Amino acid sequence: MKVIETKIQKRFADIDMFRHVNNIHQQAYLDLGKTDYYHNVLQLDALIHNPTLVIVSAKTDFLGQVRYEDDIVVRSWVERVGGKSITLRQQIVCSGEVRTENESTLVCFDLKTQQTLPLPTPWRERIGD
Repeated sequence: MKVIETKIQKRFADIDMFRHVNNIHQQAYLDLGKTDYYHNVLQLDALIHNPTLVIVSAKTDFLGQVRYEDDIVVRSWVERVGGKSITLRQQIVCSGEVRTENESTLVCFDLKTQQTLPLPTPWRERIGD
């Protein structure tokens, strides 16, 4: 299992009046982690690559507060590989403490035919290395 860690740079607009990172912005941080995983492990640019991965299910648990002063890292890894899909697990970690957890199911999708496809063998190999 390859774990990719993505350092997050907060923006002033991410913070609410309680000095928390708003939950919507935490989702954006998770998306940055997904992008890093695609690039560093699968070696693809998900925005232009065909086939690509599309999210068909996502569940997020907010376990603790993410605050303005926290250093933030997103950890991303594949927990399960199916025939046409992967289960991606992610965590938002602040000073070694998991504050947010996410599980997403992503399906291999052909943008031209608008159909799901089996995961390409090179992707399976890169996930499994």
